[in-house]
Amino acid sequence: MPAHILVVDDSEVVCAVVTRLLGRAGYAVQAVGDGQAGLDAVRQAPPDLILLDITMPGIDGLAVCRQLKDDPATAAIPILLLSGLDDQESGVRGAAAGADDMLAKPFEPQVLLERVRALWVRAYGGPIG
Repeated sequence: MPAHILVVDDSEVVCAVVTRLLGRAGYAVQAVGDGQAGLDAVRQAPPDLILLDITMPGIDGLAVCRQLKDDPATAAIPILLLSGLDDQESGVRGAAAGADDMLAKPFEPQVLLERVRALWVRAYGGPIG
């Protein structure tokens, strides 16, 4: 059974591109467009890994990350923050929220795939699959 990755981003373009990229790499991908939908999706069917945009209307990615990391039922799910803000402060805030890694947008597809693989190995101790 392929790894289940949840993508939470308010950009339909980013969701489509990331879904296609990860799908071609063999992952089962679900994409949602806002923080509340992301929280709902995690509670309905916890994914193996989450790609989470920081800047979204309503509940932003940092708040979603904090909620998930504060809940013992979801705290172990690796979270890769995606951000259009490529600055040190965003990285610090992401780490403080409990994120496992952060990647600035735009990103190279291969870099995203490598970050996903690295998070998987750190969280689960072996290759994805």
